[in-house]
Amino acid sequence: MLLRHDRPMSTRTGLPAPPLIDPRGPCPPAGILPMPFSILPSLVSPRRSLALAALLGGTAFSALTAFAGPDAEVPIVVAQALEAGAALAVDAGADETGLEAAVEDVVVTARRREEKAQEVPAALTVVTGARLEETGTTNIRQLQQQLPNVQFFVPNARNASISIRGLGSSIANDGLESAVGVFIDGVYYARPGASTFDLYDIERVELLRGPQGTLYGKNTTAGALSIETKKPSFTPEASTELSIGNYNYKQFQSTVSGPVSETLALRLTTSYSDRDGFVTNVNPESKAARDLNDYNNLSVRGQALWVPSDDFTLRVIADYGRQDQDCCVQLIGQAIETQPDGSPYTNNYPTRAQRVGYTPLPFDPSARQTDINDPQYIKMKQWGLSAAADWQVFGDHTLTSITAYREWDFDPHNDSDFTAMSVLPQVGVLSHQSQFTQEIRLASPGGETLDYVAGLYYFKQKIDSTQDLELGEDAGAILLNLTGVEAIDGLIYPVINTVLNGLHSYQHATPETESYAAFGQATWNLTDQWALTAGLRYTIEKKQGDFTAWYEGGGTVTGGLTGSLLPEALAGVVNGLLDTLGAGALSAPIDDQIKQQVATPEAFSASRDESNLSGLVNLGYKIRENILAYALVARGYKSGGINFSSVSPGVSRDIDPEVATGYELGLKTSWFQNHLQLNTALYWTNVEGYQATLIDSQTFTTYLSNVGELRVRGIEVEGIVFPLPGLAVTGSVSYNDAKILSYANAPCPPEQIVASGEECHVDLSGKRAGAAPLWSAYIGAEYSHLLGEVRGQDVVGFIGGEYAYRSSYNTSPSSSLTIVPAYGLTNLRLGLRSADRKWSVSVWAKNLFDENYIVGAAGVPQNLGAIIVVPGDPRTYGATVRYSW
Repeated sequence: MLLRHDRPMSTRTGLPAPPLIDPRGPCPPAGILPMPFSILPSLVSPRRSLALAALLGGTAFSALTAFAGPDAEVPIVVAQALEAGAALAVDAGADETGLEAAVEDVVVTARRREEKAQEVPAALTVVTGARLEETGTTNIRQLQQQLPNVQFFVPNARNASISIRGLGSSIANDGLESAVGVFIDGVYYARPGASTFDLYDIERVELLRGPQGTLYGKNTTAGALSIETKKPSFTPEASTELSIGNYNYKQFQSTVSGPVSETLALRLTTSYSDRDGFVTNVNPESKAARDLNDYNNLSVRGQALWVPSDDFTLRVIADYGRQDQDCCVQLIGQAIETQPDGSPYTNNYPTRAQRVGYTPLPFDPSARQTDINDPQYIKMKQWGLSAAADWQVFGDHTLTSITAYREWDFDPHNDSDFTAMSVLPQVGVLSHQSQFTQEIRLASPGGETLDYVAGLYYFKQKIDSTQDLELGEDAGAILLNLTGVEAIDGLIYPVINTVLNGLHSYQHATPETESYAAFGQATWNLTDQWALTAGLRYTIEKKQGDFTAWYEGGGTVTGGLTGSLLPEALAGVVNGLLDTLGAGALSAPIDDQIKQQVATPEAFSASRDESNLSGLVNLGYKIRENILAYALVARGYKSGGINFSSVSPGVSRDIDPEVATGYELGLKTSWFQNHLQLNTALYWTNVEGYQATLIDSQTFTTYLSNVGELRVRGIEVEGIVFPLPGLAVTGSVSYNDAKILSYANAPCPPEQIVASGEECHVDLSGKRAGAAPLWSAYIGAEYSHLLGEVRGQDVVGFIGGEYAYRSSYNTSPSSSLTIVPAYGLTNLRLGLRSADRKWSVSVWAKNLFDENYIVGAAGVPQNLGAIIVVPGDPRTYGATVRYSW
C-alpha cells in the first residue's frame, strides 16, 4: 500500500496487523511511504472496500483496488484524493502522468472465478469498459469491430443474430435458442434482440469462442458473449457523459453510486440516445417518416449491493429499456436479369412493376433513398430483475445463486414490398417473451491442487407471437406469375387484386422451452507448469407449443365464374389460373380458392423431449511465467426445435439437435516487461446437424432446418503493444475457412425461376458457409501526451483511431447475387483529458472516409425478381464531454 502523508489516525478494522515497513526495501520517493498490506483471502471484494473505507475514513485518502482473484493477496493503492496529479496504481497500465505505459492485467470471470485473462487457457477476448468509452462504442453492432471473427447482424431487433467463427443462425427464430449465448451480469438472454440495447456503465465484455456449457448456465455450440456492468461502490462516485453529432445525434449517460450504510451500496445508471435516420423517404404521400432507420433509446438500471458480513453478499439488479424507431427499411439493390444457367429471368421486378404503372427508384443503395408508402416502425420494451448471492461456505468455498426473470415485447410495422406500391403494406410479428432462470453453483477457493466449479441450472421460456401479413391493392398484379396470359392481364389482374386487397394472413405461435442441467469443471494443477481441466454437462430439454394459421379480409368475386366481375369469356383463363395455383376442382367460391393458396389455414400442436451429455478436456502448459500454451477439445450441444410456422411442402417441422466438436491450440504470451502481449489460436470445429434459419426464395417462407455437416477452421491473432511512452496499439487478424461439407437438399436461389407447384433444390456440399468472411482485421491506436498543468491539474492530449476490415461474404450460399462486398471502416478521435481521467473533451468521426457499404443481402419477398440490401452507416461525427467525481 502506498500512502501519502497527511494526518495520522487509528481505526479498528478487524484485519490482522502485518508489518508496515520493510527496512530492506529501497528508499521511497519523496513524500511516499510504501506499506505492504494484505487483506484476508476470505474477505469478498465489497468487504475489502468497506474495510479500506473504514481505515481511511476522515482522511484525505481514497482507495483503488486491483483484483487478483478472491484467493490471492490484493494490492491496495491509496492516493491523496485532493492532491493534483494522477492516482498511483500497481500494474494499472499508466504512469504518474496518466499516460499508457504497459499492458494492464485484466481480471475476468470467464471460468467463474476471478483470474487474469492471460492465464485462461482458451480463446478469450476482453474489451474493458474504459476501452468502450475511449472508442465511442455505444452498441453491440459497433462492438463487433473490436472482436475478431464475430458478426452481429441486426436488420431489426427481433431478427438480431450473432455468429462466431461463422457459426450462428443468420436470423433469429422463436423455435430455437441462439448458437451464441449472451449473458449480462450472469443472466442468460434467450432472445438476441434483447441484447441490442445501448452499452452503458460497462465493466468489461468477455468473448469466449467455441462450445460452452461446463461453466455457463445455458449451453451453446459457437461461444458466449458475457457483459459485466459496474457494481455499486462503497465510496461515493458519479459520472455523466454528453454527446452530440450530425444526423441530430444526441446521447446522454449518467451514473451515481455510493453507500447507504456500512453494509449497503446503491447504483443508478440512465442512458438515452437519439439519432435521425440515414435513409430518406422521397415519397411525399407516404404514411412513413421522412427519415428512416433512426433510433430513440432509453435505458435505466438500478442496483443494490448488500454486504452484511464477510461471508455473504447480495447484488440485486432491476433494469428497464425501450426502443422507439422508424426502422428498419431495406433497399432494392438490383433486379435479377438472368437465371443460374444464363437464360433470361422473365417476369422480373421491373416487368411486374409496369403492370401497375410504377417506376422503381434507381438501384443505388449508396443513395440511401426509398419511396415506401406505408408505416415503417419498431417499438420494443424489456425489463428484468435479478438477484445474485454469494456465500462463503465450508471455510473458503463460494456458493452462488443467480435468480432472474425477464420480459421482452416487440411490436413492428414493416412495409415489406419496400416501394410505393401497395403489395405488402404490413408484415410483422408481434411478440411477447418471458423467461425465468435459476443457477446454483459451488466454486472451490482456487490456487489449490484441485480447483473446481459445479452447478445446477434451470431455464423456462414462453413466447407468444402473432404474425400479420397484409396484402394490398397491387398484390395480385405483382405477386402472381401469370406467364402466357399477358394479352388479357388487364382483365385478370383486377379480379385477383379485388380478392387479395386487404387480405390478412395470420400465424399465431406459443412455443415454450424448459431446460434442466447439471454441470461441472475441475482443474488438476499437476505442477506449477502443467494443468489439466475436464468438464461435463448433462442437459434435459423440453419444447412444446401450438400453432394456428388463418386468414381474414380480402375482397369477394360475386356470381361465380360467369359473374359480373368475371365475364364468361375469361372463365377458362381463370380456371387455368386456379389449376396453376393448385386449387383443383372449383368446389368453393373462387375468392376462397385464391385466398387459401396465399394463406393456407392450418393448426397443430407439437412437442419434443431430449437429453445430452457434453464436455471438454483442456491441457495447459506454462512454458515460462509469461508464456502459456494450451490444447483443448470441446463438445457442445444445442437441442432440436420445432418449426412453429407455415412451411413449404417437404419441409420437416422437427429440427434435429446441433452437435459441435471443437479442437483448439493456443499460445498466450507477454514480452518486454508487459509492453507487448500477443495471443494466437488455431481452431477446427465440425458441426453435425447445423441448425439454420432458411428462406425459401420461391415463397419467402422462413423456416428452420438442419443443414447437414459444417466445418470451420482458421487462425486468430490478437495483440497489444506499447512501442513508445504514451502510445498504445491494439490489433487482431483472423482467417476463417467455413465450409458446408454436406447439404444436398438446399432451397433454390432467388435467381432461379420455378414453375408453380414444383419443388426446387440445389446441392450446396462443398460451398462456403453464409455470413462468414474469410478475413477480418482490426487495428486501433491511441497516443497520449502530457501538455502541462491547468489550474493545478495535469492535462493530457490524445489522438486515436481504429480501422476494421471485413472481406466479402455471401449471405446465402446458393445465390451469386447476395454477396456483401468487402469493406473497411476508419474511425478517428482527438481531445483533452485530465491525467486522473476524471474529465475529458473529444471530437470524433466514425466511417471517416464515408465508405458506402452493405451489411446484408437477400431475395425480395415472394421472389419478385430483385435483391434487397441492408445499407451500412454513413460518416458520422460529433463531440463528447465526460466528467466524473
